[in-house]
Amino acid sequence: MVLYSIMKPKFFPVLEQCIESGITRGYNRAFKHNDNPSEQEIIDNISKAIVEDIFEWFDIDENE
Repeated sequence: MVLYSIMKPKFFPVLEQCIESGITRGYNRAFKHNDNPSEQEIIDNISKAIVEDIFEWFDIDENE
């Protein structure tokens, strides 16, 4: 008889990693083609990168 365990991810560390990597990637992206991006451009790039990372690691059911 084989017993299977249910694995539960540690959501907060995964989410924290998404946010941290999104901040770094978004910040770097803001400076990719612009040596002097505005504060809003930096914020927008960081926000977009964080959301992209979250959607890469989490399935979000919008119907629930």
